[in-house]
Amino acid sequence: MKKVVNPLLEKQPKQFGIGGALPPKKDVHMFVRWPPVVQIQRKRRILMQRLKVPPALKQFTKTLDKNLGISFVVCIAFFVIICGLLCIIIRV
Repeated sequence: MKKVVNPLLEKQPKQFGIGGALPPKKDVHMFVRWPPVVQIQRKRRILMQRLKVPPALKQFTKTLDKNLGISFVVCIAFFVIICGLLCIIIRV
């Protein structure tokens, strides 16, 4: 048995010509004009991937964030105080 199909509800291919359906959206990510800051960030990242940097310089590329930096300075200050007290005690 063949199904009876209503000709008004029959599937027709989309027509993307003038006056037809809108074409599907394309990815225009590469054609966007990005702000200069973003361009510089991307270029720097590509450069860092391509260049071979000696370890002595590489250590300065990854710095501490603000919270970790503050806790580090507090910790170092504590040890500086203790070291100062020890020096005073040793001299006496």
